[in-house]
Amino acid sequence: EGPYDEIDNMTNTLNASIPDESPYTEAPATASSIPGNAVDWVLVELRDKNDDTKVLAKKSAFLLQDKTIRELDGQNPLSFALPDDHYYIVVKHINHLPIMSKDPVHLTAN
Repeated sequence: EGPYDEIDNMTNTLNASIPDESPYTEAPATASSIPGNAVDWVLVELRDKNDDTKVLAKKSAFLLQDKTIRELDGQNPLSFALPDDHYYIVVKHINHLPIMSKDPVHLTAN
């Protein structure tokens, strides 16, 4: 159940316990401050559209109460230094099984 709440959908009651450093050593990151609406750290991977086992980029980010995933500032959408293309998107959380998009998703620089 974790941060799920039937009324608010996501709670940030453990926000004060979120560490400044990402728990994902494969994509280290340190936040200067934890956004007030952050629920926890997640790891986002972009994988090759022709080979879903080939990781092309990965980034530590914050999952927010509104169910969005944002950069370390808690405001900006994630951005990756990859060209416009289709990618499998994988989201990992330290206490849950990873999830991957069923099909590649078209992503643009915007």
